[in-house]
Amino acid sequence: MKKKSNLYQFLALCSCTMICLFVTMAAIADSAPENGEIKILQIPAQSLKHNLIGTPVIQPCGVYLPPSYHETDKRYPVVYFLPGFGDNVEHWFYGAYQGFAIRSVMDSLISQKN
Repeated sequence: MKKKSNLYQFLALCSCTMICLFVTMAAIADSAPENGEIKILQIPAQSLKHNLIGTPVIQPCGVYLPPSYHETDKRYPVVYFLPGFGDNVEHWFYGAYQGFAIRSVMDSLISQKN
């Protein structure tokens, strides 16, 4: 009889834990920032036109568009980010550079302002 009582207590505890876990996950999902859009454009860098080391004149440029960008005529401030020589725009936007991801930071900052 004692074993059945312990089993029921254990099952009740597991059920309560699972319910709390689902409620917490739902709250986190509701408060998670919306994701902005990343566009990688190819732009000409005329200053590289006659460089001696052969760096391509066409360079990638990352653009972060906030979640509401396509839904409004609102104007947004612009921040230009140019990675250093030999670095890669995608590394910075998608988190491959030492775990730092501009996209995640921007999404978080925008959600905090709202």
